[in-house]
Amino acid sequence: MEKRPILSTPRAQLYGSIGAIAVVVLCGLFGASMLGEQLDQVRIEAEQARSVSWVRRVISDIDGAAVRPVAVSDRGQLGSAASASIVTLDAPGINRATAMKFVAPAGYNGDIWIAMAIDESGSITGLQVLSHQETPGFGDMIARADSSWIRSFLGRSLEYPESNRWQLRGDGGDIDGVSGATITASAVVASVYAALNYLDQTKLSAIP
Repeated sequence: MEKRPILSTPRAQLYGSIGAIAVVVLCGLFGASMLGEQLDQVRIEAEQARSVSWVRRVISDIDGAAVRPVAVSDRGQLGSAASASIVTLDAPGINRATAMKFVAPAGYNGDIWIAMAIDESGSITGLQVLSHQETPGFGDMIARADSSWIRSFLGRSLEYPESNRWQLRGDGGDIDGVSGATITASAVVASVYAALNYLDQTKLSAIP
């Protein structure tokens, strides 16, 4: 007796087509998922690069370091409601460092964004003006990467000089002024001291 095929030819072709379509769809979904994961990873890496770009301005070598963001509370203590950023850095063979980005709100023409790094002892190891709106030719004197005035802050800490000497010399302090940019310089000095004080009084807890 002649055996009949389990499925007739048309039905077999239909099921085969459905199976092929299912395979294509599944492969497409898997590929889209993989592409989505790759795009998410690229986005995360780009965001991380942007988030630490300012850190490189005050800590030159952060490659291989574990960079951990820190929760910032009570911004009023910094003298400005503008958002501040703090990160801690740990790397094999080097001491722990802290970097902070904050605003000096009392500039001559507006906010002055500053980045600062301190070591474990609380001494300033890096300081840079990131952006400002001060008068060209005067504010730029403190914004240059090679500014001798900015470099004069290196090694200073909350205790050095004493709190009542954290002012420009013209105001009775220990810090040199900048000719033609007294208001700008005074704003930077006050905000750097406020940032040091904040870091000293605030227990830094890294965000998981």
